[in-house]
Amino acid sequence: MKKYSRIQVKTFFIFLAMTLIVSVLIGTVIYEVIYSKAIDNSEKQLLRCSDYVGDMLSAGTLQGWLDNGEDAQYLDIREFLVEVKEAFDLEDFFIYKLCYDEDGNLMDEVIFLFDIMPDEDYRPVHMTLGQHETGIREFSYIKDVVETGEHQITEDLSEDETGPMLFAFDPIKDKDGKVFAVVSLGDSLQEARDDALAEILKISIIYVVLMSAFVAFFLFYMHRGIIKPVNLLSNRMDHFVSDFDEEHYIPVTEIKTGDEIEKISDAYNKMSESILTYTNDLKEATAEQERLKSDFAVADSVRSATSAELSYPAFPERSDFDLYASLSHTVSHSCSFCNYIMTDEDHLYIVIGESVGNTLPALLMSMLASTNIRCLAKMGYLPYRIAAETNDQLCALEHNDSDLNVSILIAQIELKTGILRYVNAGMPPMLVKCPGEAYKAEELTMQFNLGEMRGVSFDQKQMTLQQGSSIILTSYGVSDMKNADGERFTAERVEQEINDIGTSRYYLNEMIDELDRRLDEFRGDSAIERDTTIVGFRYFG
Repeated sequence: MKKYSRIQVKTFFIFLAMTLIVSVLIGTVIYEVIYSKAIDNSEKQLLRCSDYVGDMLSAGTLQGWLDNGEDAQYLDIREFLVEVKEAFDLEDFFIYKLCYDEDGNLMDEVIFLFDIMPDEDYRPVHMTLGQHETGIREFSYIKDVVETGEHQITEDLSEDETGPMLFAFDPIKDKDGKVFAVVSLGDSLQEARDDALAEILKISIIYVVLMSAFVAFFLFYMHRGIIKPVNLLSNRMDHFVSDFDEEHYIPVTEIKTGDEIEKISDAYNKMSESILTYTNDLKEATAEQERLKSDFAVADSVRSATSAELSYPAFPERSDFDLYASLSHTVSHSCSFCNYIMTDEDHLYIVIGESVGNTLPALLMSMLASTNIRCLAKMGYLPYRIAAETNDQLCALEHNDSDLNVSILIAQIELKTGILRYVNAGMPPMLVKCPGEAYKAEELTMQFNLGEMRGVSFDQKQMTLQQGSSIILTSYGVSDMKNADGERFTAERVEQEINDIGTSRYYLNEMIDELDRRLDEFRGDSAIERDTTIVGFRYFG
């Protein structure tokens, strides 16, 4: 048996993933903002401190340290510099004397004049006054200080044993303006990093708490407003499938959500009742032949109910137009239909339609469409509005089966002026004949069938019929008629045959009857797959 996952579980994991992703994004942004601000503050502090030390020390003082060693002056200044380091909360404090060769070129060698390490644990690595050292990691920045004569700030030396560090290098120049020594100050960014991480953690906790509350509320609402009704509807459907008879059928009456779910439950009730009715009707036919006859009778009855009464002339009292229709072939569980409605003395509606599918539900959809169109036409609506409102009515049934759509062509003719307005939503092209010309197929534009999508706007076209103009409308059962070799009659051949018939026959009933005869001759003994409907109209003015 197929297993299904629960929507609540899916939703929970979706929200969990969203929460984690958003938390990471928010945390990254906050970290960058706070940490960047801490770096800016540290840079300003290092520059103030290095400027202060640079102003206090001179090349002569530093040379005196080398000449006299750690004398009283050196110790006093060292004690003062230690106080400066503590006041600015610095991590490292070095002073290097630069070394130049005989040509005045900077050498990759420095002489330590002063250093204060973070704590006593680093005492073994302290340098002594006057000690030479080569290849120190800061030398590239010392070189930049010499070349520019200005202080330098860098984060390139940021990671060491004490964590992230920021360094500033400031020059001390002799009386000739040559860089004599460099002051190196290091500030730890570990505390700033820790503060940023703590802020991120706090904000993340608040965000997670708020999201958790929202998810809990959402899941509660979804369970009450969606999951519970859907489960109820699903259980009733399972029960209906397992106990398929009228005795065990239980309609869904508990769902009162007032939304699409309630529409689905209403549609399920209608569908179930229709299926039970249809099933009961089928049970009355005990043999396969009887069942086929019963189906054919249903199809023929529906087709007759959706189409106008076929007689010629259709309106014998009118001399300003001629109208004739043929429904010569009817197929079980398929339906094409036609209708002509005279709403007043001046307006005639002609409708030809066809169900897309060949099932009983598709046949019933065509019946619903025909009934709806007839009502809207009697209200005097234009074809585009009739098509739009009928489409919305069919879409309201909330079905996803493309076979339950209906193709339609709706034409309105003003009999005094000859103005023809029409909408072709999925039907074969209309054949139009002007006086002295041959029948030509209209130029089709792609449009939706009725019932495909709610809210569709349909393109209404217009032309003016002259005295003697004619139009021929056909269903797809005509152009899709197949012979024993599987060849289709095609829309192009329909146009050719009509023009050929029109050379020897004038009256619409004779023309359409002859087209029916040629269709039968083309089909031969092959089975009829679709209904055929042909409607002809001639305007006299």
